[in-house]
Amino acid sequence: GKEVLARVFRPADVRDLPGVPGGLVVHRRRVADGWSRLENAWTVIEGGVGRTFTFAHWVYSGRELAGMLERAGFVDVRLHGDLAGAPYGAEAGRLVAVARTPR
Repeated sequence: GKEVLARVFRPADVRDLPGVPGGLVVHRRRVADGWSRLENAWTVIEGGVGRTFTFAHWVYSGRELAGMLERAGFVDVRLHGDLAGAPYGAEAGRLVAVARTPR
C-alpha cells in the first residue's frame, strides 16, 4: 500500500537481468498525482541494446482500498501485511485485502 511504498520508495535502481549474462534492468519511478499513481520506465539492456517499457499504476492506502471494497458492496473487509495474515501497518511487506460478498 501507499504507506509501505512511501517508506521504501526509490526513484531508480539497476538490477541484473535474470538468466542473461551481462544483462541489466534499469528501473525509473516517479510519483504522480499526489501519490495516487506511480509512473514507471523499465529499460532492459541485453547484448548492448536497450528497450524501454513504460507503464503506470494506481497506488492505494489501506484505508482507501478498504473503503473502495465497502462501497462496492463487500463486507467483513480485513487488511493484512502478507498472505499469512500478518497485521497491516507501516512495516508490512505488502497490502493484502480480504473481504466477502454479503449473503
